[in-house]
Amino acid sequence: MRRKATATICLRSVRLVSEQGNEHPSMWAAVESIAPMIGCTPQTPHEWVKRDQIGHGERMA
Repeated sequence: MRRKATATICLRSVRLVSEQGNEHPSMWAAVESIAPMIGCTPQTPHEWVKRDQIGHGERMA
């Protein structure tokens, strides 16, 4: 069953990817490691991280 993620889950996921970035060879690897923790596919937190990077000017839209 599909459920909508809360803003808290989204923010926590972005923070976890950022914190674990140095422990993994790529951002995607970090995303894959946290996706099971929040119960979703890796594509979902990957999109959240990309949106956060765009919002902070770290990535072009």
